[in-house]
Amino acid sequence: MSQVKIVPVPQAFTPAPGDAWRATPNMRLCITTDTESATFTSIAATLRQATGFPCPIVTEPARPTDISWKLAPVRTLTSQTSSPETYVIISSTAGVTVIGASPVAWLRATATLCQCLTTGTLEAGRLLDYPKLDERRVLVDAGRKFITKDWFITMLHELAFLKINTLQLHFADRLGFHIACDTDPSLTSPDYLTKADVRDLLAEAKRCGITIVPSLDVPGHADHILTVHPELGQRDVAGRHATDALDLTDPAVTRYVFALITEYLDLFADCPSFHFGGDEYMEFDCPPFEHQYAPVLNAYAKEHLGPGTTWKDVWANWLNQVAELIHAHGVEPRIFNDGLCWDVRGIHGAPQQIRMHPYIGVDYWCQAELNPAIATVAELQAQGLTRLYNLNSPFFYYALRHPDSAADHRPLHRFDFPEQAANIYENWTPGNFQANDLPDDDPRILGACLSMWTDNPTVATESTMARDIQPELAVFASKTWNVDTNHQYTYPQFQSIVQSVGHSPGYPF
Repeated sequence: MSQVKIVPVPQAFTPAPGDAWRATPNMRLCITTDTESATFTSIAATLRQATGFPCPIVTEPARPTDISWKLAPVRTLTSQTSSPETYVIISSTAGVTVIGASPVAWLRATATLCQCLTTGTLEAGRLLDYPKLDERRVLVDAGRKFITKDWFITMLHELAFLKINTLQLHFADRLGFHIACDTDPSLTSPDYLTKADVRDLLAEAKRCGITIVPSLDVPGHADHILTVHPELGQRDVAGRHATDALDLTDPAVTRYVFALITEYLDLFADCPSFHFGGDEYMEFDCPPFEHQYAPVLNAYAKEHLGPGTTWKDVWANWLNQVAELIHAHGVEPRIFNDGLCWDVRGIHGAPQQIRMHPYIGVDYWCQAELNPAIATVAELQAQGLTRLYNLNSPFFYYALRHPDSAADHRPLHRFDFPEQAANIYENWTPGNFQANDLPDDDPRILGACLSMWTDNPTVATESTMARDIQPELAVFASKTWNVDTNHQYTYPQFQSIVQSVGHSPGYPF
């Protein structure tokens, strides 16, 4: 068991003889190699806030009271991983040395130092640490509820403190569009983030070593867009427009969506992924879709996509077109799983003929319990979709709920089940997808995500949301970094560690 009690639980600690190293006001940060000045400025600012000491940056030889910083190839640190977030901390009364595989690894080590130095000391020994999953993400639904820039910046610091490395900024959904829109200013909600706000968030995320995934939702979840432009809704057999789903057969609608997405691809130009939703378009196997919309889409398929195609191919083709646009910008397109390769077994007619682009990242959140026609992980793999992110909704969906969705007398702002943090701690691993299981080391698993959905936005304030998720966020951080966390500590022991390390410096919630 590690003697270094931090969150996430570290991979390995080898104690050494001798006393612990103690931080003092004379502590300096000694650079012995070139690095990005912004990275080290961020490190120094964080440690100053955590310790209250000046922590000057120097290029002089280290003294026993100092922390030295070095870079080294990951292969020289361990053979267990190739992660660029790998770091080693060697501590003794002779000083502290941090060796990172990259500047981002230094940021992860800084989080460890901040937590350890709550007691003012570092145990003598060698700490080796690296993540199990490359991406450890939190999704924030700022499409239905406006979330302030200050809240996002505070949460970026807390995520960095917990070594969570990705934030999905979901800015447009059924109830709003909360980043300023130049393509169509009429879409912009009364409360919104300016482009300058977004650039500030991106700069702060970079300083924290956190990747931003921008996110909107089309062609379903389009209620807000269709409130402004009802003529863009999917037509039914009587020519009436849907109020929540965009028209897949109208090239003008597709051009409109392309223009929107291109605007935000430009705003988030340095972000490696872009999420465009693709979920909950309509209930494909139920009225009114079967009788009012499917005939229109089938007719379109016959005319434009060739013999034997159906509405399923119209749907697949539209998703592929949006994915192509994003991919052409050098960015990974991501969508939710529930509409992908829907009904590949042919329960509801012939399967789609069009194959999805293999570069699409799949956020897998649900399967059989919602609808047995939703493709399994194995069926997606057979269709060439192997870029998987685990969003197991029974574990990882926190939501602001409507009263009719409450199954018990708990508050409407909550996870699905009571004691969810303990449930995640004891029962979830990276290969545990909803109704699907994979080995935890399966290379198709690229990450996992905890989601904060704001379906009923007035149910809780953003401060309440931050407080609500604290136990689950700490568990998520540790289980995605070190899957064996629950084999090293009981859950009460882990709770004690969480309480002892506290939060990021200045965290107000």
